[in-house]
Amino acid sequence: CVVASFRRPALPSGEALPLSALEHIATMLAISRLDAPYPGLEIVKQTCTPASLAEFAWDLFEAWIAAGAPSKEGWAFSALGLLGDDETARRLAPRIREWPGESAHARAVAGLDLLATLGSDVALMHLNGIANKVKFKALQERAKEKITLVAQTRGLTAAELADRLVPDLGLDASGRLELDFGPRQFFVAFDEALKPFVKDAHGAR
Repeated sequence: CVVASFRRPALPSGEALPLSALEHIATMLAISRLDAPYPGLEIVKQTCTPASLAEFAWDLFEAWIAAGAPSKEGWAFSALGLLGDDETARRLAPRIREWPGESAHARAVAGLDLLATLGSDVALMHLNGIANKVKFKALQERAKEKITLVAQTRGLTAAELADRLVPDLGLDASGRLELDFGPRQFFVAFDEALKPFVKDAHGAR
């Protein structure tokens, strides 16, 4: 249920929505599916700031977990995929990795769907990370299936998608990062062993 202690979605002006509006948003979430959100949610997303919606969804999720994660209220979990952001993915991924060890394999698999639904590079990077390494093999296999499916929908192989998800760390196309100190410039790059090094503007290390 929606409670007054939840962080409320906010307008770009910073004004928070009234509590009565939260009940309506919760109803929209309850009748939505990840693959078929209630159309009114799009209006909510256009009206409120993304970060405030993500925080509201996270509070819903935490309340659902605190209530014992009742399956009939699973929409409070799905809300993370419908209203979440990159920070949601960062918070959710460690939980997904832990849940199989807490007899919550099905919840972990559902979490993979949420990461895929979020679909951002950050979310898919975490999904791919689980596909590559997690101590629960059944979960790893499901993550591999999910990342392959996501790649196919983008016309890529799983390997090609994984390559695109590698963080660029701010490096340019040539693999360098310029550090500008006014009269002095330096360039950070990586050698063949992927060890970083710094060169000055004249190319001296």
